[in-house]
Amino acid sequence: MNVVVKGGKKYQRTWVENITHFCMKKLVSTRMYNLLEVTVEMRKDLFHKEGLYGDAQPDDWGEARPKFFTVRIDNALRLRPLLQSLCHELVHVSQYAKNDMREVTIKGEMFTRFKGKYYPHEQTPYWEQPWEVEANGLERGMFEMWAADMGIFDDEKNNNWAYLDEYPAGYWEKIWSQDKTEPRQKKLDFGEDLSDNICMVNETTSGAH
Repeated sequence: MNVVVKGGKKYQRTWVENITHFCMKKLVSTRMYNLLEVTVEMRKDLFHKEGLYGDAQPDDWGEARPKFFTVRIDNALRLRPLLQSLCHELVHVSQYAKNDMREVTIKGEMFTRFKGKYYPHEQTPYWEQPWEVEANGLERGMFEMWAADMGIFDDEKNNNWAYLDEYPAGYWEKIWSQDKTEPRQKKLDFGEDLSDNICMVNETTSGAH
């Protein structure tokens, strides 16, 4: 598989390329893996500008089994949520590549066909979209399998885990303060570890997120 990473910082590009290969080897067959090309575009403040952490879509939409994909990820995220969001988007890449998912128009209405069933975009809530259920269910497991494989995750020792942690206190204040149209929020209590609670992605009607 060919992986092209654009933008971001050098260390981000290194991790992104590594985890992309790892995930796709797990998600598709060896034959399919060898045919795919994934371009990952690191976009500054994608969440701030478009309200999402990442998205994925085929570049060759007309093909039943597309082989070329573009994934966008917000490179303002800290390393762990950046990579976990990427895992989520790579699940969508595998869904498209295996022809499990396809965007179609029927009588002027947009549908997503997923594993033989059709779901209207405007009438299917995000958490009821089966392709998102699958991606949300796999993203953390894929990330932690990769981290364990790399030797940077240890359940008992929490070895070298700090720099892959979730959002630091003040992250959202900084994001919101950049947008003068939104009220500036000065105090947030994040409470317990966000890794069990935070949703890594947002959904729009254009492609998978």
